[in-house]
Amino acid sequence: MKNIKILLIYTMITMVSFNAPQSLAREMSEEDGGHYGAKKEGKMDKIMQELGLTDEQKEKLKEMKDAQRESGKEIRAQQREKREEMRKELEKTEPDLTKINKLIDEMAELDKQKTKNRVQGILDMKKVLTPEQYKALNEKFHEKMKEKKKFWQRKRQHWEE
Repeated sequence: MKNIKILLIYTMITMVSFNAPQSLAREMSEEDGGHYGAKKEGKMDKIMQELGLTDEQKEKLKEMKDAQRESGKEIRAQQREKREEMRKELEKTEPDLTKINKLIDEMAELDKQKTKNRVQGILDMKKVLTPEQYKALNEKFHEKMKEKKKFWQRKRQHWEE
């Protein structure tokens, strides 16, 4: 009985955590008239210009971003499949805990691969950018993260009211 409670709690947390980023992306896309990706590209162009990138650097970064995007699509598709398998297994009258644990391990492996890809992308980017450019980009990134944190804090306060 205790295992089932733990499993149900894990399932609820998993479902919320997997659906939240997707719904947020949809909301952001709807808020700007479906042009979220275009705005993001425009911001990246602005940052590239501010960093003073050469055409060669821009091209290399674009190739890296495209390759990483494709890799990310493949992993996200596999994650969707695993979540769906998990959902189906949990809906059964008598879920197979061995199968569920295997799915959890596979999902964790996919998360691990995403993290490795992200780190490799950063290392590859450091090879393309000069140390000064990377430092400036990193500072911009941290500024953006602070802005996002403030945004979510305001949202959280609003929800608690």
